[in-house]
Amino acid sequence: MTKSAQLAEEQDRFDHIMAIYAAVVAHIDTAVGRFVEALHQRGALENTIIMFLSDNGGNAESGPEGKYNGNPPARRIRIFIAGNPGQRLENTPFRRYKTL
Repeated sequence: MTKSAQLAEEQDRFDHIMAIYAAVVAHIDTAVGRFVEALHQRGALENTIIMFLSDNGGNAESGPEGKYNGNPPARRIRIFIAGNPGQRLENTPFRRYKTL
């Protein structure tokens, strides 16, 4: 495989990893919006505290390659780590990332 083909394949892989991440974020956003709307329709929104908790974002534990199962990943992903390049995007505007 030529160097150019290797780079294109690597770029496609990282694009896919970040597309998965973006899809997860979009799904969460949609689900929270539906939840808030349902509370509003029931008249319960004003008496509800909504707390959204998360860890500190992306990690680089898998090194520069990232890690996910399958090629492309299976529909149900059990392992997903964006790796060094992805964690920087996932954590923007903050620097650094989580690690063990």
